[in-house]
Amino acid sequence: MSVETVSVVYECPSCEERLSERRCPDCNVFCRRLGPGGACAGCGEVLLVAELEGDW
Repeated sequence: MSVETVSVVYECPSCEERLSERRCPDCNVFCRRLGPGGACAGCGEVLLVAELEGDW
C-alpha cells in the first residue's frame, strides 16, 4: 500500500473525520493531532504511519 506523505494527520473531535489540516472545514473547530501519515494512493483514505506498521 502506498501513502502520499503528509507531515501530520489530524482528527476532528466533532465529526471524527481525518484531515491533513488543523481546522475542520465542516465543523469549524480545531482538530487533534494524531501523528505522521498521509492519504492512501489507492483509495484516498487518510492513514497514520503507525496503522500501516501495525502499531496503532
